[in-house]
Amino acid sequence: VSTQSTWGRELISKMRPMFDPDSPIYQSAFNDLKSSSTNNVVPEVDKVWKASLKKGMKVDSVVIDTLIGDKCEGWAPAVIKDVNGEIVYCEFQGHGRSVVEQYNKSSGKVLPRGTKTKGWEWRDSIKANDRVDILDTEGRWFWGTVLQTRVIRGAAEKELYVGYRIYSSAGKKTDKNGQYYEGWSESYDEWIPAYSIRITKSNKITKLGTVYCRRDLDNERPAPDDSLDILLNMPDGDEKVFVVHRLGKNYSSLYLVLINDFGKMGGFKAIISLAKEKITAKKPFDVDWLFSCLDLMSAPHNLYHRMFLIEEMTH
Repeated sequence: VSTQSTWGRELISKMRPMFDPDSPIYQSAFNDLKSSSTNNVVPEVDKVWKASLKKGMKVDSVVIDTLIGDKCEGWAPAVIKDVNGEIVYCEFQGHGRSVVEQYNKSSGKVLPRGTKTKGWEWRDSIKANDRVDILDTEGRWFWGTVLQTRVIRGAAEKELYVGYRIYSSAGKKTDKNGQYYEGWSESYDEWIPAYSIRITKSNKITKLGTVYCRRDLDNERPAPDDSLDILLNMPDGDEKVFVVHRLGKNYSSLYLVLINDFGKMGGFKAIISLAKEKITAKKPFDVDWLFSCLDLMSAPHNLYHRMFLIEEMTH
């Protein structure tokens, strides 16, 4: 897509019914309004592989950080501790203590090793002064700095002493050593296991210091809870997820499928790129067209996947 005419107002107008969740095309009795998009984005695992699950197998599974509870779940490497019929017991090491979670084989939360934890080994090379993203105990992501590292439990587990701040000469605050920084003071520093799901690569979620909270702090209305979106985020090379099911929101499963397909075909990228091109060109352009595009894209605003907003909308 290289011309505004390709995405003219007439085409945008014809696409509006697809983006309108209340459109008649989504009212069919064959659409389950309560179905989750999870089935559309979790890779199908071979039945033979599921049947082969046994004690000692290395897998990827979902671990819950007990300090934060339902505010923090994520994929991590695990080893199957036991299998009892359709129930799989997954053990996670390197989280400060041994953690065991149990899932049904068909839950989609037990996958072949590397499906969701590709590149996980970067944590082994984290050192002092590295920047990371950190999830605090209230379920909010902040920028952070690794201040120290240590190995405990007989050289089996690595821990990071992290601060919720980044050091910069442009910082407006100073620590006890007189170094300038932006963020929170030393009173919030803490030790976190290097393999904890509360740690991820710098700017992967915070995006240059922006804090993505579970609640809109500017008003009393709760923001969409996207804290678990990372469970649906695919590794590099797999299909992206653009919209996801939200608890308490009744949307047709067909709506989620069509909007995701629109994104996979390059629809969102085309509109965003063309809008930026027209705005930065500093030349007159069709404001009505821009309004139509924004109106279209705002329809599923509370369903957008967190990583799509970070990776595409903020570039």
